[in-house]
Amino acid sequence: VLQGLSHLHSLKPAIIHGGLNENNVLISSREVAKITDFGNSFLATPILPSAAKRPLLEYMPPEVMRRDRCNEKVDIFSLGHLTLYIMNQQKPHLILGPTFEEQGKLIARSEVERRANHLEKMARQLDGGNTHPLSAIVTNCLSDDKDLRPSCKNILRSDFFTNPFDGNIQNAVVHPTGLTLGQGEYGKVLEVRYKTKTYAAKKYHLYPTHSSSLTPVMRMIKMRHPNILPYYGMCKLATDGSKVLVMRRIQINLTISLQRSMKLPKKVEVLNDVANGLHFLHNQTPAIIHRNLTANNVLLDVNGMARISDFADSSIVASLIHGTEDYMSPEALEGKEHNDRMDTFAFGHLSVYVIIQHRPVHLECSEHEVGGKVILRTEVERRKYHLDEMKSKL
Repeated sequence: VLQGLSHLHSLKPAIIHGGLNENNVLISSREVAKITDFGNSFLATPILPSAAKRPLLEYMPPEVMRRDRCNEKVDIFSLGHLTLYIMNQQKPHLILGPTFEEQGKLIARSEVERRANHLEKMARQLDGGNTHPLSAIVTNCLSDDKDLRPSCKNILRSDFFTNPFDGNIQNAVVHPTGLTLGQGEYGKVLEVRYKTKTYAAKKYHLYPTHSSSLTPVMRMIKMRHPNILPYYGMCKLATDGSKVLVMRRIQINLTISLQRSMKLPKKVEVLNDVANGLHFLHNQTPAIIHRNLTANNVLLDVNGMARISDFADSSIVASLIHGTEDYMSPEALEGKEHNDRMDTFAFGHLSVYVIIQHRPVHLECSEHEVGGKVILRTEVERRKYHLDEMKSKL
């Protein structure tokens, strides 16, 4: 829901839903929330929406009740109320006073205060009466002053949504379970435990120590997108104190999934997820180039949604990454200057592989520069014809 609202509010001009509640949040078969019912929506202008475009009474923010000027913070108030309802599935009971006008233009100040007290009580009761990390967020969302309510982007950047480590990610110590989840050219992936949960952690063979080298990594840790594997931060292994990049643990990658039964509509759905993830990475400022997109680093979560992984490698070991040769673009193979279009080439190659589940045979070339920067032009041409042949079979 936050991602959806954030998208609406980021448009120019921003679109305000104006009627967000549990009845117009739909859940897809993949358990993805979709905001609907934009009949109450209006463009972000500092005016009050018409009477026909006011949210449900129990979701109505104070400025609407008072007939004050409104902006996108109307939705933030409704979001706070929706969060309370989701967490303890209970709505506050409104006690309407005699000063409620027929046109719904005003609810008495005393009613606003009564409801504010009731909502604060509900916030304290979240999670069975314990202090819940969402309490501060909900309290701010339900602020009587709309200027004090956070934006969707600020909520998404909060520690609660960006990592599970209580904000102390750089000092966190994780304990390896002894299970190695995978191993590649640049490092190996371990299963680690932090508090009561298990995560995946990548330990690099060559790890940069200069702070400037880690700046892009820290930026990635804050990024959240449904088709990007969440990275939580750099932690220390309890065994030897070495640095590891901790991320969400998803066991199944696309290569394994394709070996099982996957029908064409599902394949197209997965490719759509990957395209959305790449679009998100390439639209960062500056753009993030994956450099090594393959079926092995596209993971499928329990809902079948594809998530791109290993994009952090592009920053941690960018000077070393050449990519998987079968997926590399000609300009990268020849050592020429390249940009995010090398990911587009890899996506085309991935699409061919996913659809027909056949990878072109890589023709080894004996003549190449040390370091793998160049494969002879003849090899590039041979592969081009081979890919064209594969495309014709689609």
